Amino acid sequence: TVDRGSGESAALHCEAILAKMEERGADDASIRPNIIAYTTCISAWANTRGVEHAASRAEGILNRLLDTHYTDVQSELPSFEGVADDASHAAPFNSVITACARSSDPSSTDRALAILDKLEASPIPPTLTSYNAALDACARHGDPDRGQAILDRMRENDIEPDSTSYNTILNSYSRTLEPLRGDRARDFLFTLEERRESGDSSFAPSRISYASVLNAYARES
Repeated sequence: TVDRGSGESAALHCEAILAKMEERGADDASIRPNIIAYTTCISAWANTRGVEHAASRAEGILNRLLDTHYTDVQSELPSFEGVADDASHAAPFNSVITACARSSDPSSTDRALAILDKLEASPIPPTLTSYNAALDACARHGDPDRGQAILDRMRENDIEPDSTSYNTILNSYSRTLEPLRGDRARDFLFTLEERRESGDSSFAPSRISYASVLNAYARES
């Protein structure tokens, strides 16, 4: 039974139309779906509510895109009509990571990071949005340590974390079940303040940043 209030019906319709485009596109290149079509369909699953298999369906669509348009030996990205930059190639990966982040499955963080690994191993450059989506997966499932590791990966790839990145890490401390989460959130916030004062970072902690630390302490009590 499809729960229409969850958005599942709309996602199923999107996937059916995409399948029709793939079928007809085999003989008519003008109908063949491009990255935008795949990303839209993946996003439809990411936007569902309470659908346990949404992340799996989103990942399945990503795999169809990769199997059809990319190969393991490609050194250059395929060209698509209406797709002008590398960020567009990362968009379907980002949407699958978002679907994993929104899933209640305990393995969702593992799955989100596996998609990020696949993106980093591909010729497609990850974007700030890619990493922030993975950070959101860590935060929603209370895993600040893996979130911190993602920050390191961002810097290794010359992508500077933004306010969303840092605030998502702080939020993850308020959701973790690990002991001393309040102290750890506070220490991370203080480190961010010190980096700004020293000129190593332009990030200025906001009300949201401090509220996350307050929440981390409140949930310890």
